[in-house]
Amino acid sequence: MRQRRAYTLLELLFVSLMLLLVFSMAYTLLRPRLPEERPFLDQRALLAFATLQKRLGESIQILAPARGRTAATIEFVDIHDKTVRLQQVPEKHEWASFQGDQPEDGPEAIRLTDCQRASFTALSPSLVMAVLTVGKKEDSRTFMASIRLRNVAMAR
Repeated sequence: MRQRRAYTLLELLFVSLMLLLVFSMAYTLLRPRLPEERPFLDQRALLAFATLQKRLGESIQILAPARGRTAATIEFVDIHDKTVRLQQVPEKHEWASFQGDQPEDGPEAIRLTDCQRASFTALSPSLVMAVLTVGKKEDSRTFMASIRLRNVAMAR
C-alpha cells in the first residue's frame, strides 16, 4: 500500500501567494474609479475658499447677515471701502462676488464653482462662520471656517 503524500508548507504558501496576486490584480481592474477631475476640483475649491477667507479677513464691516443670523449670502465692506456681496449665480451651482449688480472680475474676485450650498453666520460684528459644500451630491466636500475681521477698527 502506498502512502498518500500531503502538501508541504512551501507549496501551500506558494499557492496562497499566487491567489493573492490574482485577486489583487482583479480588484485593481474592477474597482470603481473616482473621476479624474476630483483632485483639480478640490484644488480649485480650496483656492476659492482661501480667497474668501482672505477677503473677509481683510474686510472692515459685515453688512449682512445680521449678527446671530445665518444666510446663503454675505455682504461686507472690503478694505477698499467697496460693498461686496457673495451670492449664488442664478441657475448655476456657483457662488460669486458682486459689486452692485455686476460680478467682480480680477484677482480679488471670489468664484466658488460646483458649490452645492453655502451659509454664512455672523457670530459677532468681527467674526463670521462660513460653511461651503463643494462638489457633486454623491461626492462632495464641506469646508468650514471661522473668519475674524482684522480691520474692524477702521470702520467708518
